[in-house]
Amino acid sequence: MKKTAILLSLLTVLLFSCKKEYKFFAFYINEIVSVNFPANSVAGFEILTDIAIGIDKILQENNTEKDLIQEITIEEINLSAADFSRFNSVDLSILTDNLAEETIAKSDTTEGVEPVSLNETNVPITDFITAPVFKLKTKGVLSGSYAQEFKINFNIRFLVKSYVK
Repeated sequence: MKKTAILLSLLTVLLFSCKKEYKFFAFYINEIVSVNFPANSVAGFEILTDIAIGIDKILQENNTEKDLIQEITIEEINLSAADFSRFNSVDLSILTDNLAEETIAKSDTTEGVEPVSLNETNVPITDFITAPVFKLKTKGVLSGSYAQEFKINFNIRFLVKSYVK
């Protein structure tokens, strides 16, 4: 009985003394997403863009891994384009093959000012960003139709809060 109690005490001490402590830290992922509008785009549009940011490599470079991430949020989204008079509104959604679409930012009006800051919706995006590939869906309304193709860029800054491995 006494040997069992000593063995159990020793096992308990070993178990708790081997607990690894992690340091909490934060880092940013900056991503520029280009969306091309084909010639003769119509007033209401919806364009899907596949994004593969290489999250595994980014996490490795920052000495962490997916299961140590506490949260990923959008710090900032700006929209840049050659001519903002083309847009009445722009919305940005995120989705994956396994996760339903979520609106992450919207702008009711672009007001012709560059760059346009979009209003983030504060939806949780960690599962989207840690997927091998996620999709950004750009939806909005153009002020008319345009004969030439044109491009807009979303400058997105993600804040990653994680533990160091």
